Amino acid sequence: MKRSALGLPFAVAIAASVLLSCASPLRPAITVYTKRDFGGVRETLHDPYPSLARHLPAFEDEISSFEIHRGVWELCKRPGYRDCRIADRSMPDLGAWDLDNAISSLRAIDVDERDRYDEDDRYEDRYDDELDEKIEEEVEEQLEER
Repeated sequence: MKRSALGLPFAVAIAASVLLSCASPLRPAITVYTKRDFGGVRETLHDPYPSLARHLPAFEDEISSFEIHRGVWELCKRPGYRDCRIADRSMPDLGAWDLDNAISSLRAIDVDERDRYDEDDRYEDRYDDELDEKIEEEVEEQLEER
């Protein structure tokens, strides 16, 4: 039986192609910085942070710029994803959005969720009194524990 010289390399290429097509998509990623122009202390994030004070206190109200590597991100002035802006590209200076040293929560969002934000709206007007009270209580409890 005659074997083709391309047999094994071809089979390896097909197997690699199948594995890559089955792999999960890359996780969203954002690097936040404590100084403008991507300076200062930095941290690359992948997960949602409903309260930076609780999960990443060194960056609570300290972010001045960010680089988006993958995904669309919601950056919010208040815990629980309220008073938010949507970003799909890096920002060297958050002062333009009135978010310099003011971000308290952030998360990657589905690209389709951008549609719920009007182009003219500076911040999404989503306010839930009960959620606000619950988050404030949690933050107060956290501060008391310290």
